[in-house]
Amino acid sequence: ITVYQAEEDLEARERVWAAIMQPAGLTNAMWGFVSCIRPRPVMIVAPAGLHVALRGPLKPLDLLPWESIEAVLPQPVADDGSLLRSLTIVFHPTAGRPDLPHDPWGARWTGSRILRVLSSDWSVRAEVVSVVSNHYLTHMAEQVEVSNSV
Repeated sequence: ITVYQAEEDLEARERVWAAIMQPAGLTNAMWGFVSCIRPRPVMIVAPAGLHVALRGPLKPLDLLPWESIEAVLPQPVADDGSLLRSLTIVFHPTAGRPDLPHDPWGARWTGSRILRVLSSDWSVRAEVVSVVSNHYLTHMAEQVEVSNSV
């Protein structure tokens, strides 16, 4: 003989959990679907400077103007005994640190002038971003030298 229960009765606490988990699961599924169709950039290298997502996935990108940046280097950062790929942004000592969060999303401060943006899951390697960024930095330095000599 095999006996089945015709209808499963949910207790009150199970109904509460179901009411919480269903919208949460639906929200996560929609978020994943939208992210697959329209991915959000975490960094943009532009003529005005570096646009970096430092405040979270739903906040606008922060602009780091080239005038405030001294160097952009691909360097690993130590994390619990392992090395993670990162893009190191060194700010000019005279320019001062831009208005950036003390605990940035996807990055960490090393001292007052060095910001390390974790790049392990980027679609482009940090070395490529560094080369393009340093091209802009060199171009900006040449413009400053020409304008100062005129």
